[in-house]
Parts: sequence; C-alpha cells; structure tokens
Amino acid sequence: MDFEEVLKTRRSIRKYALTKKGEPEKIDIEKIFEIIDAARYAPMAGGIFSLKFILVLDRNKIEKIAEYSQQQFLADAFAIIVVCTDGKATKRFYGERAERYLRQQAGAAIQNMLLKTTELGFASVWIGHFYDDGIKELLKIPDDIFIEALLPIAKPWPNLKLKEKTLIDMKRILYFDEWKGKAIKEKVLRH
Repeated sequence: MDFEEVLKTRRSIRKYALTKKGEPEKIDIEKIFEIIDAARYAPMAGGIFSLKFILVLDRNKIEKIAEYSQQQFLADAFAIIVVCTDGKATKRFYGERAERYLRQQAGAAIQNMLLKTTELGFASVWIGHFYDDGIKELLKIPDDIFIEALLPIAKPWPNLKLKEKTLIDMKRILYFDEWKGKAIKEKVLRH
C-alpha cells in the first residue's frame, strides 16, 4: 500500500474479528513490534525521545482497561499499546514549553503507529478517554508518567463496511498571509 492510500484509508475501527470461541484473532507479535517501531520515526523536541510503550497482551488486563476506559469494544482487541510520556528530560531542557512539545510529539508518534497499523491491514482507534489512576495502578505506571493514549490492535471484523471519510472543505480551514485571509484561488483547493 503506498503512503497516499494508507493516509486516505486509515479509519478509527472499533469492531474486531473474533474466533468461534469469542476470542480475538491472533496477530503475529513481530507485526505489533513494527507498529511500535513506527513511533521511533516521529519528531522529538531536541531529539529527546520521551515516549515509552506498554504492550498489553494479558486478557484480564485488557478487560480491565476496557472497563477503565468505559469502552467495552476494547475487550475484543488482541493487544493494547499504552503510549506514555516520561517528560523529565524534555522539561529540564525546555522548561514551561515542554508540555506543549510533549503533547505534539506524542501525537506525531501515535499517528505514525495508526498509519502503520493501517498499512499492515489491522484495526485500531486512538483512545484518549480513560481512568488514568486505574490504568496506572493496573500496569504499575509511576505517578510522574503521563498516559497519552491507548491503541487497541486487532484484526478488523470480516467484511466490515466503513463509511467514507467526510473531509472539511479546505476553504474553511486554510487562510493566506493572515487569520481569515481570503486570498484563496479555487483551482488551488480542488482536493
């Protein structure tokens, strides 16, 4: 799959393939390592890599994470990647601007992982709603570590029909030279 196809076909998928026994279909662990590896190519402020990952494969823990996020479909995922930030070094170097940089670089890394997941033919969705304290206790994450997101990894439900993406009109989001600058040429914005 070329990059443009990956970019245009990535979707937030919440329905996952299950075996006849009702268990998530297995995924080769090496493929999940490829997904996590994609995060290493994201830009990091000052070249300080602040992200850490917890790969959760334990079925009981996955079910608890689904409970702590109030999103039951997570229990059907084969694995969950918990994306965390250890921002101590970035904060020492950048002071008060570090928080901004930490969120930006986490977002870039998460998007890389979502795109790699799509390229490999798997399903995922960026989960940002969860009970931090419950997940931290469950996974023994220290208090000074920030949980950025949960990424379930699964095979998509067979023959899953996904709605076409609705894209916002470029004329509504692109300005030239200043806020609300209207110097837009129609033929430039035909995408």
